[in-house]
Amino acid sequence: MRDYLDDGGSILVLLGPTKTGKTVLLDRVVDNPIWIDGQDVKSPENLWELIGNEIEAKLDTDVSESLSTTTSFSGKAKLLVTEGGGGTSDTDSQSFGSRYVSSIAPTVKDALLRAQRALVIDDFHFIDREVQKEIVRAVKPLVYRGLRSIFASITYRRHDVANAVEDMDGRMDLLETSAWSVQELIYIAQAGFRILNVEDSTGDLELNLAHMSFGSPHIMQQLCRDLVRTKNYIREARPTIQALVAPESWDEFFARAASDASRRWFTKLLRGPQEKGQKRTTWRLKGDGAGLDTYGLALKAMANCLPDLEITRDRIRVEIDNLVVGKPPEAHQVTRTLQYMSRIAATRLDNSQPSEDELDSRGENEDEFSGVQPVLEFIEDGPASTVHIADPFFAYYLKWGSASHFGNSN
Repeated sequence: MRDYLDDGGSILVLLGPTKTGKTVLLDRVVDNPIWIDGQDVKSPENLWELIGNEIEAKLDTDVSESLSTTTSFSGKAKLLVTEGGGGTSDTDSQSFGSRYVSSIAPTVKDALLRAQRALVIDDFHFIDREVQKEIVRAVKPLVYRGLRSIFASITYRRHDVANAVEDMDGRMDLLETSAWSVQELIYIAQAGFRILNVEDSTGDLELNLAHMSFGSPHIMQQLCRDLVRTKNYIREARPTIQALVAPESWDEFFARAASDASRRWFTKLLRGPQEKGQKRTTWRLKGDGAGLDTYGLALKAMANCLPDLEITRDRIRVEIDNLVVGKPPEAHQVTRTLQYMSRIAATRLDNSQPSEDELDSRGENEDEFSGVQPVLEFIEDGPASTVHIADPFFAYYLKWGSASHFGNSN
């Protein structure tokens, strides 16, 4: 990233799994950036307004000449005109300290270049696909004039910028971060334990926590806090070294940390699309005899494959075969289930449960999937077709919070 800030000449796309520290990396390395949250960007003009607010741009535009004139422009963008020191310009006493303009983009672009600060758009994937295209088109010429522009997105959205505008070869650099390794996660525990003057003498506690964090430093921090506070009752540094003790039940300890948002996503995926009157076929599970449809079977199969976060369709089918009594679902049924689950995951959590017809329609229109951050995605690629679990908190719930949905079977 420092090399990019030195060299420039392209748009840098920072990719990585959700909740793995991309924002922290940007905050630490990029000095005094113009920081825009992708969730706040609703249109190209909206972006320039946000940037203008960040740099307090001075607008060189026509001043409204009367109150009635400004009223007639009430639907336009309103920005306070500021001088270099931040004071309001009084170039026209009838402007009332404000100017109304139909487009602020040209002036803000010039101010952005003069500011010589990097533009960071965090969570770029939350921006509507058509708006993304307009933003890339607008920023592309600015990077040739020296602007450092960094768009942070989740890994599977790597092509959003490249696909937004033709001829992006050589004008876009990818910097990809990965999920944290077990050793990197262990460092979190060791650093915190050292500050609190507590110890994990065997290293077994920190290793167990790291394995159950699914590559997420956020989950590792939460588990370390829970271990120290709820099990060992430690909230501040100890005067002498204190040995940490393990929970009586690791299963209960991990289950307590499952998030409510992930539970809601799990429930939504488990329900599948709205049924059209006839109930879905269920298959009896080995062990307790509970019945699950293909959505329950697919989720249970994924849970059995964790901590792997990339699970092939063929592996899911093998797991399902091992779960059920008698003949398992056909291959096409499993594939269709994974397709629908992926499309449901690309909706908003608070939206109503979609029907199969609605999901089929969305599958034909990729732009419907912009502006969301799915917990999982099914990528079809023949024999290599794979489910990618994109949210480590969802993976954590799948592992530790889903058992109650499946009865008592293993």
